[in-house]
Parts: sequence; structure tokens; C-alpha cells
Amino acid sequence: MADEMKKITCPRCNGSGNHSFNLIRGTVCFKCDGAGYLTVDAKTHNRNQKAAAKRKEQRDALRELRAKIAAEVSSELQKELGPFPDTCKGGYDMVKACREKHGKTPGDIVQSRLEAILEAQPPK
Repeated sequence: MADEMKKITCPRCNGSGNHSFNLIRGTVCFKCDGAGYLTVDAKTHNRNQKAAAKRKEQRDALRELRAKIAAEVSSELQKELGPFPDTCKGGYDMVKACREKHGKTPGDIVQSRLEAILEAQPPK
């Protein structure tokens, strides 16, 4: 039984067949050899696409969780250590005050809270 093959747009040259210049091949894309497409096994390609989508979903969820925790930590530090302006100097002052009071940077606090949440979650 022959495997079903599928043509996909070359991800390196985005279908143009050309990529950055080099002295040997000019601008011909190395990945697709200038064709603009690749022929791949459809089953493997679909499995890889699903896995990539799942990884992206996990990255996005982690990014959202980290942003939520960072906003909470920033709010807590603003209340605890005093108002800091939303400038580079204000950020520097917040980090300095946080190090003096807690012995950690705000980023370290965010990371430790994130790790605690992830450790508490059951594995999937």
C-alpha cells in the first residue's frame, strides 16, 4: 500500500522558490530546490501539525498565566513598597526595593509562584 503524499508550501521560502543569496546557488531555496513546495507524507504531516498546534496552545496558556501572575505581583509590590511610576526608573526602583525587602527580584517571585502552580497541577 503506497503512502499518501501531499504537497505543502515550502516553509523556508514561503512558496517563492527563492531565499537569501549565496555564491554557489544564487537565491534558489535549499529546502525545496526552487520548486516552492515540498512533497511530504500526509499522515506524518498531519500528526506533526497537530503536535505543533498543541505545543503552541500550551505555550500561549503558559504565557497568559505568567502575565496574570506578573500583574498580581506588580500590584502587590506597588501596595506594599509604595507607588512606582511606570518608567524605567520606576521599574529599577521597584526591583531594588523588592530585593531589599524580600531578597528576590519581582521576576524571581513570579517564577517561583508559576513553578508552584505548575507543580500542583496533575500531569496530563
